[in-house]
Amino acid sequence: MHAELPAARILLSAAAGRLRRAHTALLDCQRYPFVWPLVLAAVQAVTPASASTPAASPARWPGAATLFGLFLLGRENSARASSRS
Repeated sequence: MHAELPAARILLSAAAGRLRRAHTALLDCQRYPFVWPLVLAAVQAVTPASASTPAASPARWPGAATLFGLFLLGRENSARASSRS
C-alpha cells in the first residue's frame, strides 16, 4: 500500500471526527513505519494534494524539513566549536 493512501485516509477520517477510522488507517500501513503516513497527512492538511500537483510533492516537504534541521544542527555545532577555541 502506498504511503499517501493511508495518509489521505487518516486526514479525511480525522477531519470528519472519526478517530477510530483514522487509527485503523494508521494500523493498515504495512510497508512504511506509521510515522511516515502521519507526516504526509500533516503536510497534506497544510497543502492539500490535488490532481494538478505532482504526487511526490507532499513527500518533498518532510525531506526538505529534515535537510533544514540538519543545516541548523551543523550551524549550531560549528558555533559551539568556534566559541570553545
